[in-house]
Amino acid sequence: MKYLLLAVMGLMLGCTQEKQEKETPQSQPLSASTAGGETVQMTVYPDGRDPIGRDRLREIWPPLSSLSEDGVKLFAEAVNMMPSPCAGCGSIPIAHCYDQGQAESCPVLNKLFNRATKLASKGSPLRTVKESINYPDVWFDGMGEGSPPKVTVYRDEGGPFSAKTSEDIEDIRKQFGDSILLEVLGSDVDAPARLEVRSRPTWFINGHRFRGSQSTPILKRFIEYELSDAQK
Repeated sequence: MKYLLLAVMGLMLGCTQEKQEKETPQSQPLSASTAGGETVQMTVYPDGRDPIGRDRLREIWPPLSSLSEDGVKLFAEAVNMMPSPCAGCGSIPIAHCYDQGQAESCPVLNKLFNRATKLASKGSPLRTVKESINYPDVWFDGMGEGSPPKVTVYRDEGGPFSAKTSEDIEDIRKQFGDSILLEVLGSDVDAPARLEVRSRPTWFINGHRFRGSQSTPILKRFIEYELSDAQK
């Protein structure tokens, strides 16, 4: 009888837990319906922080005064979504990194803000603006910051990606020629410890790090961004 009672209690407890699991809503983007039935989507950032408002962005980035309200909105959405490439900011959005006053220690922020402003002023699609400032890794100073853009690759001539790396290098040379500075460093050259080159190839485009074998079009696209930045 004792064991029968324990079995019944276990079954009841299991049913209660299953009911609670079914009633507990899963995490999802916030949304609400207006009186007219329209669904309003609200962006929720990974760390829960609120976006930097347009008025505040105008305060910290005066060039926005030359943009239309739609242009400022486009700029704000992009810089509030894309993660900062500055090591001191972690993965917080670019807008928050700039608002924290990091532009002095990480001047590449000014370049990315300028780039986003330029594209927003042209009415470029949001996706285009976001892609132009969306880097997969951190930025390092002293790796080339001006014009012509400096492209550095640490490669391993005997590694599994050696042939692909050679093709990428030749494609880049062929397309950009003397408009860039291309530095190819082999396995006999140790990278400075601060660059944390853990695998080869590792690419740097004006200080932005790209680890591992990369798509040639992606490398070219980010080189073109740097060339475009240098144009008046």
